[in-house]
Formats: sequence, structure tokens, C-alpha cells
Amino acid sequence: MASSSEKKKYPLRLYEKGKTPIQKKSMNHNCHLSNLTMVKEAIGQDVWNDIRDSSVGVIIKLHQMDDYIWCAKTVHYFLTNQLAIKKNHEIWSLIDGQPIRFSLYEFADITGLKSDPFDGQDKCDVDHKEFWGELAVSPEQGPSLNELKMVLARCRDWSFAKRRMFGLLCVLSIGIFGISPNSRIPLACAKQVMDPDAFDRYPWGRFAFKSLMDSIKVVTFGAKNTYIIRGCVHALLIWAYESVPALGKLYGNKKEGQEVPLVSWGGSRRRFNFEDLFAEEKKTYDKVRVRHLIVKPEEEIYPKWIEDEDDQDLDNLIKDIIHDRLEINAWDAVVAKDPVTNMRKRKIHVNQSDEDNGAETYTQKNKKHSRTSKRNSKAVAPVEEPKFYCPICMCPLTEETSTKCGHIFCNSCIKKAISHQPSCPSCRKHVTASDLIRIYLPTTE
Repeated sequence: MASSSEKKKYPLRLYEKGKTPIQKKSMNHNCHLSNLTMVKEAIGQDVWNDIRDSSVGVIIKLHQMDDYIWCAKTVHYFLTNQLAIKKNHEIWSLIDGQPIRFSLYEFADITGLKSDPFDGQDKCDVDHKEFWGELAVSPEQGPSLNELKMVLARCRDWSFAKRRMFGLLCVLSIGIFGISPNSRIPLACAKQVMDPDAFDRYPWGRFAFKSLMDSIKVVTFGAKNTYIIRGCVHALLIWAYESVPALGKLYGNKKEGQEVPLVSWGGSRRRFNFEDLFAEEKKTYDKVRVRHLIVKPEEEIYPKWIEDEDDQDLDNLIKDIIHDRLEINAWDAVVAKDPVTNMRKRKIHVNQSDEDNGAETYTQKNKKHSRTSKRNSKAVAPVEEPKFYCPICMCPLTEETSTKCGHIFCNSCIKKAISHQPSCPSCRKHVTASDLIRIYLPTTE
């Protein structure tokens, strides 16, 4: 007898019910807003106020919330109760049998950041070399936060324009990309700070979301006691408060009259148990109330992304939600023999982005989950060949060359980079010309 999930053909759980990994230690992330305090002191109040009113000013406003409290426990619960989907650029969590979505639509609604598709014709053609020289950063790559920290003491006497560019770079590293201090802002993105109009037009929400989503998709939550998420992780916490009204009401500390949800919730340190919360909710409403997703017309139900995979099971789920025919018990009968792997687990380099003249380079793993492959054995869609881009020039690889640490670049790009600084632009390991290896990828000539 087929289970209800097989009848409905919804995505399976990422982990079997009741066996989601517990949070043994605090979840780590790189979006440390406290780092902005030293940035404010260095750039001055005039520049700080200007950036607060810019297209990425919501990051400054979140930092200025004195009573905002991060809650790793809540975010961990939502991440470990995911459904296994094929889409690269969204996640779905199952909250007491109720699926909720976190996609670019939800992220844009929460943050207010511009998230339109990237306009390949709108390029920032500026000469950045002189300013990069003042930052002591190679012109072949974007700066890291550690490099920017070295400038804090000497940028105070700079002009307003230069302090603004420097401050924006710090906001990008800390709040938009949410990357580690040693990781670099993609060069094409970093150069945007030199053109105020181009910067304000840029879809920073799209890049912030992608940095966050790429990080989530490679995490194995039960493999170690700790794990690290990069990107604007605070949007995940606000998503939880916005999507589950009972959670937000009791523990979110809602603030009325704010511009966007990201700065509308203070959070709480109160201890609570999710199962107890859901039990109380069902006493009043017979179910846990949720906002499944931000509803769009069916032809626009998925945000536009390059090279995203079709997912018929997810299509079924969304259509059932939209037409109010969701079977919330569809996952009860599923018994997983092994934990369901994340269907898009892959290796991603942090200083690559999808549409800023270069899509991410990654190795796809676990293309087909065994249960899914059996269920969909009748027809297999053709798989598009992967495309590889250089993280330095953000263009398709030419004469692809690998460092001894395994990162791949155009031959000319990596040679120029290490001539300025003998280290890998991706991981900062020591690299010299003798360490470079010419390789041949299957999809390049």
C-alpha cells in the first residue's frame, strides 16, 4: 500500500521524523553585526548616516537595534526540519506537518533589499586600482574583512567619498555576504562601491540571499557538534517569527511601525520547547498556524535563477498549497531507512556569485536520492553541462589552472594575482608559480 506522501508526491523529509540532529553546541555564523561598531568609529558619523540611508542601510539599522537578540536554537530547528528538494535557491521546512518556504521572495520581503534579476548590461566600468592600492589590496581581487580592518586607523582623515566606499565594503563583507574575515568580496561586487548610482541599482538582496543559500545547502547538520552558516543569517530568524505566528507572538518581541520585518523583531532569550509550543497552539486552533509562502501567480511562483533544476514534487506541493488542498499528514507515513541527503549538496567557493558576470563553480553530489530515483524512474530529464567561471575575473575559464590547494582560475588571472601576493585568492594558502597546474575540465576545450 502506497504511503500518503507517495500518493501526493511531495518532497521527502531531509531527516526522518523524530531523528533531526539536536543542537549540541551553538550554531556559528559569520554575520557579526558587532563588527560594525569599529567601522562606525573609523568612517565618522556623517558617512555612517549616509550609508544608513543607502540601498544596504537596513544592515546598519539592524545593528542599531539595542534589544535585538539572536536565537540559534530557533534557526537550527527550522534548518534541520527541511524537506529534501532539488531547487538550489530555496529551502522548505516542515513545522508540525506544515511546510513553509524560504526563497528569494521571502528574503526580499524580510530585508527590503533590492532583489531583481541581475542586469548583465549594467556593468560598473571604473578604474579601482588606485583606491585598491590605498587599501593595500591586490587589484585582481576583492578585499577581505581582515584587510579592511588594517585600514580602520588610517582612513579617518580620508575624504567623505573614500570613507563611504570603505564603509560600504565593510557592510558588504559583514552584513550582505556574511563571510569569514579571511574570505574575499567578489571583485565585480566590490567595485560597485566606487559608483554611487551603480551601487544603488545593484541587486544586493539577490547576492545576499545567494550567499546564505549556498552556505545552507552544503551543511551536514548531524556530522559535527558545530557548523557554520555564512550570509545574512538574521533573515532566517525573522522568517521563523513571520512564518509561525505563535512563535513570533510569544518570543519574537514584535515592534510596530518599522519599515521592514528585519528590523521589526527584537527576539527573546526565553527558554521554550517547540513541541510544547505547538501543543498549546493546537488546543486553540486545531493546528499550527503558518504562512506557507508569499503567494505569487503560478507562472511566477519560482524566483528567476540561472540553471535551477525542475522539481515536480515541489510543484505538486506548491500547487496544493495555493489551491488549499494540502494534505498535512502526507509525511506521517514516510519511514526513511537512512537520513535523506540534501539533494543539492555541493562544494562552493565563497568568493563566487551567480550572476555578477560569473556563476558559482561547484561539484554536484548526490544527484538523485535513492527513493526519488525509484519514484521517477519513468523519465529522466537531460542534465545540462556545468559551467565553470574564474573567481577573479568572473568570466568563463580560459586555460584553466589549479593551485596546489585545488582552487581553479584562468591561467593569466592566477599568475597576475600571485605576482602581487603569493597566496591563493580563495583560501589564502601560500602559492607560487611553480605550484600551478594546468588542468582540463570536461566542459572546456
